[in-house]
Amino acid sequence: MSFTRAAAELCLTQPAVSIQIKQLEGHVGMSLFEQIGKRIFLTDAGRELYGACEDIFARIDALEISLNELQGSIKGQLKLSVVTTAAYFTPHLFKAFLQQYPEVYLNLNVTNRTSILERLANNEDDLVIMGQVPERLHVTAHQFLENPLVVLAPPQHPLVEQSNIPLKRLAQETILIREVGSGTRMAIERCFATQDLELQANMELGSSSNVIS
Repeated sequence: MSFTRAAAELCLTQPAVSIQIKQLEGHVGMSLFEQIGKRIFLTDAGRELYGACEDIFARIDALEISLNELQGSIKGQLKLSVVTTAAYFTPHLFKAFLQQYPEVYLNLNVTNRTSILERLANNEDDLVIMGQVPERLHVTAHQFLENPLVVLAPPQHPLVEQSNIPLKRLAQETILIREVGSGTRMAIERCFATQDLELQANMELGSSSNVIS
């Protein structure tokens, strides 16, 4: 959390932001921020106020959508971030939506899980599509699609002709895997960890398409 970054996004000076925060704390009657070392965190009161503000703005957005529907049109910008594995089906998913609401401009950002978590924390998107719901962020999640993980190998690999391969056997193989921070890698590492196995990876790639190719 940074007052400097907030000031830059609001096109204000940092002293102006600090003054507004002091005024808000004076109105609430409680401290909303605390500094630990060089970092700034929300206090309990700050988290309560933040949650209430999120609810208020969500209600305002819902009201705007309802009023637009009464007028017979929905328009504006929809900011959407998706993990790289979702980039394969997202265009097809939103094709029908954009046909129904042609005045909506879709701003699509494809990135990895770590970047999406940062964007969620900074409230940069209206909607995100990812494989695993973050535990430390207050979000509303709806599961709408199964996305199973499968193992791929060249046709000449000795395991290709086998079925029901135990995870312990796969742990003996060198695996091409996604980069640290991706949801796919986290899911695979968690799966191996359930059997106290260590993943042997000698190459990290930044997208699923690179892994396949």
